Amino acid sequence: MDSLYPAGPSTVPAQLTAPSSAYRRHAWLAVAGLLGFATAYFALMGWFGWTAYRVFRTLSAGEGGNTLVNIIVGTFALFLAVFMAKGLVFLKRGQASRELELKQAEQPELFAFLHRLADEAGAPRPKRVYLSARVNASVFYDLSLFNLLFPSRKNLDIGLPLVNALNLGEFKAVLAHEFGHFAQRTMAVGRWVYVAHQIASQLVARRDALDALLATVSRLDLRIAWVGWLLSLIVWAIRSLVDTAFSVVALSERALSREMEYQADLVAASLAGSDALVHALHRLGAADDAWDRSLGFASREFEAGHAVADLFAVQTRMLANLRRVSPDPLYADPPQLPEREREQHRVFRRDMVRVPQMWSTHPANADRENNLKRRYVEAAIDERPAMLLFRDADGLRHKLTRDMLRETPPAFADVDTSLTRLDAEFAIRAMHQRYQGTYLRRSFVRGVATPAELFLHTLAPLSDAQIRERITGLYAPAHGKALQQLQLLEDERATLDAARAGHLRATRNRVHWRDQVLDTRRLGPVIATLDDEIAPLRQAVFQHDQQCRSLHRLAARRSGAGWENLLEGQVALLHYCEHVEADLRDAYGLFLNTLHVVTADKRVSDKELRRLLGTAEKVRQALGVIYDYAHNCVIDETVVEHGGKPLKETLGELGLPTPVQANIDNWIKHSSGWVNHTCAALSQLRAATLEALLANEDAVVARLGSDEVAPLAPTPSKVPTPYPVLLPGQERKLQTKLGWWDRFQTADGWAASTARASAAAAIVVGVLAFGMHTGAATVSLYNGLATPGAGHHRRQHRRTGTAAERQHGRRPGRCPPGDHRKRGRGAHRVLRNRAHDRPFALHLQRRRRHAHGAVVGRLRWCRAR
Repeated sequence: MDSLYPAGPSTVPAQLTAPSSAYRRHAWLAVAGLLGFATAYFALMGWFGWTAYRVFRTLSAGEGGNTLVNIIVGTFALFLAVFMAKGLVFLKRGQASRELELKQAEQPELFAFLHRLADEAGAPRPKRVYLSARVNASVFYDLSLFNLLFPSRKNLDIGLPLVNALNLGEFKAVLAHEFGHFAQRTMAVGRWVYVAHQIASQLVARRDALDALLATVSRLDLRIAWVGWLLSLIVWAIRSLVDTAFSVVALSERALSREMEYQADLVAASLAGSDALVHALHRLGAADDAWDRSLGFASREFEAGHAVADLFAVQTRMLANLRRVSPDPLYADPPQLPEREREQHRVFRRDMVRVPQMWSTHPANADRENNLKRRYVEAAIDERPAMLLFRDADGLRHKLTRDMLRETPPAFADVDTSLTRLDAEFAIRAMHQRYQGTYLRRSFVRGVATPAELFLHTLAPLSDAQIRERITGLYAPAHGKALQQLQLLEDERATLDAARAGHLRATRNRVHWRDQVLDTRRLGPVIATLDDEIAPLRQAVFQHDQQCRSLHRLAARRSGAGWENLLEGQVALLHYCEHVEADLRDAYGLFLNTLHVVTADKRVSDKELRRLLGTAEKVRQALGVIYDYAHNCVIDETVVEHGGKPLKETLGELGLPTPVQANIDNWIKHSSGWVNHTCAALSQLRAATLEALLANEDAVVARLGSDEVAPLAPTPSKVPTPYPVLLPGQERKLQTKLGWWDRFQTADGWAASTARASAAAAIVVGVLAFGMHTGAATVSLYNGLATPGAGHHRRQHRRTGTAAERQHGRRPGRCPPGDHRKRGRGAHRVLRNRAHDRPFALHLQRRRRHAHGAVVGRLRWCRAR
């Protein structure tokens, strides 16, 4: 075990892992926010319950004035109490991971590693250890109402795709970070926040039988519907207040989570050094990308009858292939550490636009690296693979792979066969390094309205040798650098434009650009400067694309036998696939945008429904154009040889109906499947066509200057005309900002949040004030002769008392025995409730007459004094 456990740093700064003042402050704020939320929630729920009990108790006792009003008020209070209590009834219990559980007897080396690391971190050892198919490592625990008071033992989840991408030193740093969480007592706050989140979600987001009842009542006769309207308004106010209150709790908890991440990172630095965790974070992006691509490859292989037996071997090979074709030299591997001043070395760059972290639970990688190297801890990184810790690693990889399949296939393909088929996908010409990324993640046909624009009609007369020479020099390294520079500038411009429009919110409205700090409201000159830099690069790249297509068409013309028409047909097919797919995705994007807008406030009006149906119809029309004319799209034999299939065959028949009000719910559910299926068919045909085009261009160049007679070219591809063309910048306009009413309903922005919270609070306070005056009575004395009565006599006694009282020491305000009969004959005795501070209803049922006046009692709804 000692040989597998990486050595830690020789020296660690004192108090490196001690909680910071910011950590403690955010912990107290999070706890205070939770306590405030819970207190307000249960107080409001209890008040509604007590009001319902009090009113119905009064009715059962035969007291109270207006029985109908009492019934309505009691029913309202009972409904609201049940409405708020449902969040507690639906409380869910945290479930343990269902992944593969590892046992110490089966993995002694791994558990020895974990136990030693936990002991060094000063953290409790994990209760259970699970192996999952995620590029992650995490802490989780069972959660029940019992665990809200008494913490449960924590479990450790280790993602095997993560282990597969890290070395021992980086793996130790990642697990040390997790054990840093094990030792944090503030993890209890996470349990409480989880429960509070469930309660708030059940109340705010869930729509159940109570909401259906309100909707039904609201649609009845006007004489009854007002009950539903009033209750719906109160329910909206309660939901809005709970949503606002929990938002404050969530903000404080997320701030605490970020501090917890910083503190756990320092635990990792104390055990593995400052560089190991930074390097692990750098590898995570590539590992995650490779894992997603591996899952896609495995899905395609499963459908083709070649089920992958080891997904993790595919992930490793995928990383190697992506590293080879990526223009980024640091795609999967962190840079080498310098010999000196390593504390100044940075792997992550500071983002140009720093998004506010108020809603983020994890800091940015650049901030984490700065935190780790603020007090630098030097330690060597063990480069051996982390998979050495697992016994029978091949068996574990195969078992997890089988568990991920939705059904067990009859047989699995050999691992070497799967890797060979994967390599074949990366052996295509478009990914070859000689093209300098010209055809990698970019399209040369999206920027032109017609394919003819890609061909130059005036070329100087060239010999075969000159054509070959110019084609050979097309893909020079300088062109590759120009492509990278253009991509970088376009990304910068898109980021600045999003920040200026408000789509990307920057911290304090500040943008860091080229060593400058800019205000997002004054980015116009900077964007104009970028446009001036982008324009010549974009023009140079476009002219390069024209040179490529024109020179190869000229070479095909020299070959004769229909090869020129073949190349032109393939360029037209590429143009068709790119633009109809872009148009379909853009139409569907508009539909999704409209769907999100009209459902933002959880209600869809008739006008909003008509708008949604209009955008859905545009998606249906875009699909109809593709499916109706698929039989007119003809592909040539060379495209078929490179994996292309006729669209009619891959698309099939369109089964998505025309969207109408009656089927819109079902239409929304199935529309994404049809769009994705159609786009996948177009993408597959586009990739095969590009591969065939590049192969045919190489073939015609190879015949230049030779005596070889060109074979007859296949019948060229044909596309249906006309078809939708969508140039960059002509996309359908999306709604990027909600209307004022939707912003108010969803509390979008500080102004809307304040307005909604104020309106909701006013409604709830009004309800509470009305309820306080409900079910109580005031006794009014009408003295027609203006003669002092019993009330005056009692008040006088309370002030001074009688001489006899003062003489015998009795408490003032107590009438002597029998005195109330002498003085109070005909005057109604003031009744008091059992509890002096409880409201009550008193109904006077009789009248008495007196020689000096008349006393009449009337019921008044107010609070008893």
